[in-house]
Amino acid sequence: MTRLNLWRMLLILTVLAMLPAGCLATPLTVVDPALVGTWQGTCEIGLPVLFDPSQLPEGVERTHQSVALTVTIHEDASVDGSLGDAMFEECVLKANRNDLGRSLNIASDYIVIDGFLSGAIVPDQDETDVKNFTIPFDLVEGKIEGGLMWVAEGKYPFPLCSPANLTRSE
Repeated sequence: MTRLNLWRMLLILTVLAMLPAGCLATPLTVVDPALVGTWQGTCEIGLPVLFDPSQLPEGVERTHQSVALTVTIHEDASVDGSLGDAMFEECVLKANRNDLGRSLNIASDYIVIDGFLSGAIVPDQDETDVKNFTIPFDLVEGKIEGGLMWVAEGKYPFPLCSPANLTRSE
């Protein structure tokens, strides 16, 4: 391998090593005051609520329903809320990217993570009563814009409720 090719390979490896650092969820020491408060909106959810909608039982037709989404962000980065009848449990707000991730437009600025939904979102329509989830989002012109993703180990996250555009409740 020539010296020039070696330098190119080193540069490529360095860039590839830096990319994940640009979009990793990291704890917040200070929450932006523009985020603190209660945010509300609605979003469309498919019924029955299944992680894999292609696994609908035979004879069941998929419908959609609008459900309420409420997110309360506290100064200590803890997050409470609800989606339909399900409650947020043990959630936190984290930074989801740094300046490098932002300049490359990778990921979102923030993410609600590390918690789960407890209870049925829509009674008698949910596959499970406990769902791990994330809400990656950006604050755009005073509104939270993102989506609610159902997370399962070893599977790509499923967009459970999208879009999730929330306004601050007064």
